Parts: sequence; C-alpha cells; structure tokens
Amino acid sequence: MSDITDALDQLAAGDVDLDTLAEEFRRYPWPRRTRPEVHDATDLYAQDSADPVEDPEGAFSEVAAYLAMHRIDPETYRVLAEAAATAMQDAPPPGTPAGAVNERTSA
Repeated sequence: MSDITDALDQLAAGDVDLDTLAEEFRRYPWPRRTRPEVHDATDLYAQDSADPVEDPEGAFSEVAAYLAMHRIDPETYRVLAEAAATAMQDAPPPGTPAGAVNERTSA
C-alpha cells in the first residue's frame, strides 16, 4: 500500500471527496522515474531493449491501475489525472537543487 492507494481507498469508502483528493494530488510530490541520458540511437535502443523499470511506489500508475480494475470511474480518473499533471508541471526537474526557482511557475 502507498499514500496513493490509501487515498483512493478512502475515496471509495467516502472518507474523502473527489475535490479534496484532487487538491491533495496537486500538492503531492509525484515520484519520477530517472533514465540514463541518451547520447545517440544506440543508447536509445539499449534503453528500449532493457528490462522494463517498475514505477516507484506512489506513482500515478497506481491510479491507472485502479481505473483498469474498475475501482474508480473514468471521470474520477480524469479529475485526478489533471490534478497530478498540474503538480508534475509545477515540480522542478529531477536533479534540481533544493530551493531552486522553477522559472515556469515563478513568473
């Protein structure tokens, strides 16, 4: 269980409403999968041929899994996806030093 699956279970149980959960998703520090830097087509091919990397716990793929299992409906998924996308767009890129300013959101 992760924070995300716990939150989705609370939504299903009626312990939290969709608007509240969407607001939490907008503030959630979504984990990012890091991949090695690609320098040429050979690197890209090697990455694509490598064993698939599992998403980290708490990744948005957990929400997609709940949709696939019919534990949330498509509209709920849409609302949560938009909220998560907002959080991911506002987050600094991986490797950004703590306290650095995100130029896209600080203007």
